Amino acid sequence: MTAWGVSKSKLSTERKYIKNMKHQMNTEPQAGICILLYTVALNVLSEARMQRLRSEGRVSAAFALVRISCKTFSLISVNYCLLWDQELSKAMALTDQNIESELSYAYLHAVASKAGVNCMPSNRHFDNNGTDALLEYCDNIPGTYISDVTLRIQLKATTKPITESGGYLSYFMKEIEQYDKLRTEKGMPHRILVVLFIPNDPSSWLECTHDQLILKKAAYWVNLYGAEESDNKSGVTVYLPKANLLTPDSIINIAQSVAKGELSDYVNPRK
Repeated sequence: MTAWGVSKSKLSTERKYIKNMKHQMNTEPQAGICILLYTVALNVLSEARMQRLRSEGRVSAAFALVRISCKTFSLISVNYCLLWDQELSKAMALTDQNIESELSYAYLHAVASKAGVNCMPSNRHFDNNGTDALLEYCDNIPGTYISDVTLRIQLKATTKPITESGGYLSYFMKEIEQYDKLRTEKGMPHRILVVLFIPNDPSSWLECTHDQLILKKAAYWVNLYGAEESDNKSGVTVYLPKANLLTPDSIINIAQSVAKGELSDYVNPRK
């Protein structure tokens, strides 16, 4: 027995446990929370042991046990927090694709704000349903009794060079399921596809000066209602009218046209 009432075999086992915990936390950070909770349980047991030692009058042994428990808990807690911080740092690093998505939303938000239209990001459930953002237009619409229109926006961004033919820009959409949801007229609010074309060089995506903020290049919108079903399950080429530049005025026009039932259906220039 040691001076604080713990058998040497038990102490050796706990030392091995601590060593194994440190190894596991370095190799499997996701298991850290379980380890930390288990360590808390061990310290609760240690406290019970300390109370027993104090009741037996072995105060020095009790304080020795307290020091060991605190040291063990602090060591594991600090190691876990450091590893957790490293994992969060890795998780917060944005890929180029993440940045493209954020820029497309920033573009939409800036244009909608200038138009006086409320812009809100949707949650992941809406994203699976073909919606990345919601636009809310609140104003009296001439010729109607409607004063509130909501639009669902599916955002895309691409670094591929713009291919233009006959006044249309082509964009290859890989997500057939989203394409089918965008072209259906069964749901409300109305869905609109917005594609941001950005340069291939990431260093030229955004420019900030004392005089201006420049986000390159431009975004275009299209209404896919009426589009045909695609036989190609790997993707479909969508054609956006070059005239459909996304601007504050165009957002207002889209909302008013939806309210009046006058928004033109999709036109495939290749048909």
